[in-house]
Amino acid sequence: MTERPAKGTTAVEDPPVPEEPTPERDAPSRLWKVCAAALVLLVLGFAALGILSWQRVRHADEAAQRDQDVLAAARSELELMANLRHDSARNSLDQLRAGATGAFLAQFATADTAFFALLDQGQVDSTGRVAAAAVQRADDKSADVLVAVSAVVRNTDFPAGQARDYRALVSLTLQNGHWLVADARVVP
Repeated sequence: MTERPAKGTTAVEDPPVPEEPTPERDAPSRLWKVCAAALVLLVLGFAALGILSWQRVRHADEAAQRDQDVLAAARSELELMANLRHDSARNSLDQLRAGATGAFLAQFATADTAFFALLDQGQVDSTGRVAAAAVQRADDKSADVLVAVSAVVRNTDFPAGQARDYRALVSLTLQNGHWLVADARVVP
């Protein structure tokens, strides 16, 4: 039987006693915290890997584009040299100068009327093409390209033409966003 409080008095209940935490009760909440922390670390790890992969791909794309630009510049200059005609030599020389710098440009700076007269006198016509080109070394400021050229040179001594194949090592530098030939020399 439960006791009733006397008339005119109020019953006061004892406050509930908090239960002591037990290892069995804390285990699920601790497990959730550990799982949540592991999940956060896993997500952060995958995010970091994604960023690193993206940077590698971007860098590889930039290097591939740079190499294509370097090859195009080297091919263009050597194609101009392989296709020199006595009747358009001045125009060809101007085009060569536009894609040149340094020692390579200096070689064309000394071309004078005697050079053009010699081309006219010999009726020199060269037609050729770049057979192959490969980047040997490149960075963001300079590059070296190995170029194989095949040409046929006609003049008064060889009116039927004489085949000439040669390889050139072309050094380029980046100036104002354009790859310019700084040097070109025939190599064995």
